[in-house]
Parts: sequence; C-alpha cells; structure tokens
Amino acid sequence: MFGSEKKYIRVPKEATLCVLYDDGFDLPSFDLSRETLKQKAIEILRMNETVDIDFDDDKEFSSAWWLSSDENMIVKDLFTKNIRANFMKFVDKGYRICGRKNVLFIIADKPYWPEDYAKITSDIRMIQRFMKNNKKFYTPLSERQDEGN
Repeated sequence: MFGSEKKYIRVPKEATLCVLYDDGFDLPSFDLSRETLKQKAIEILRMNETVDIDFDDDKEFSSAWWLSSDENMIVKDLFTKNIRANFMKFVDKGYRICGRKNVLFIIADKPYWPEDYAKITSDIRMIQRFMKNNKKFYTPLSERQDEGN
C-alpha cells in the first residue's frame, strides 16, 4: 500500500425491504426510524442533515422515533395521536418506515428469510390499516372513481 491507510466505508446493514403500493394514499414524504443517542447528539450539535419532528404533546413518541421530512407541517398532520400510538408497537423491531405518495415501505435492519416474510408483510399491512384512518391522506379508490364521473 506504500504508506497509505486502508480505509473502510461503514454502510448500514439494512437487509430486507418490504414495499406496499396503495393508490388510495397521497402521503407526504416521511422517514421514521428509531431515535438513537448518536442522532440526539448530532442534533444538539446541529450537525444533522435532517431535523427530527417532535410532538410537544407526545414525549414518548418523540423520544422513541426520529421522524423527518421535507414537508414538516404536512407530516405533523399525518401523524395524528392515533397513528403515533400505533407506530409505538414497532419501535423495537429494527425498522425504518417510509412513505412517499402511494407507497409505504419498511427497511429492516436484519435479513428476513423466506419463511419469515409473513412477519414483515403482516407489519406493513397493519401500518397500512391504521394509516388509512387519517382520511386527509387516504381516499378509497371507489370514492376517487366517483369524483371522476
């Protein structure tokens, strides 16, 4: 190597991706992951690339999750008290949960083997069900077709 150092790039070991398309959704872009001490420290030092969206009336959710978006106010409307409470069921699963328009996806921090796919699929379906309750961001297809007539 002639005196040069061997450098390694650290890449997160996210291993499994589960994607759900639902044309009833019109979601703002959001990214939800477990809040870590490292993220908190970076936020305090103002070295972060994203801003954590916190809820004054929900310290438990705000301490557990790092919620970021480029549409902060709209995402706050999406994350109602009920939706935040439902997301707390997933806080220790090692998931990064994201939404973009009509897509929800989970990026897991570990590999899921084919025999375990039902677990992550069940989780994304559960997320879909409780997020549909915020009618501001979900319109059933039957109602969308009625609007077109």
